[in-house]
Amino acid sequence: MSTPEAPVVVCRCEEIEEEDIVTAWKAGYRTPEELKRLLRLGMGPCQGRTCTPVLLGLLARLSGRPVSEIAPPLGRPPLKPMQLRMFCDLERRPAGGTGEGGGGA
Repeated sequence: MSTPEAPVVVCRCEEIEEEDIVTAWKAGYRTPEELKRLLRLGMGPCQGRTCTPVLLGLLARLSGRPVSEIAPPLGRPPLKPMQLRMFCDLERRPAGGTGEGGGGA
């Protein structure tokens, strides 16, 4: 008697499984950028650092192309996770300044 296989998780941050990506592939979504926009793949706290290599390998397998021919999704700032409290004082800071020190004209 065979046991059912556990789902393969590609993106832990957004809880996206390999099956989700294969379903999207069959629906016509072919590029990492399209999959990112459709599934939020790579948009969690790790910003794709964990799942992008797995995604590229999966797309290489589905397309029959080498990983080197598949363009990774575009990175957008912040490129590293940041705590929201870092953005809390932005409204109170002078435009273009760091909010530290004086330096008047």
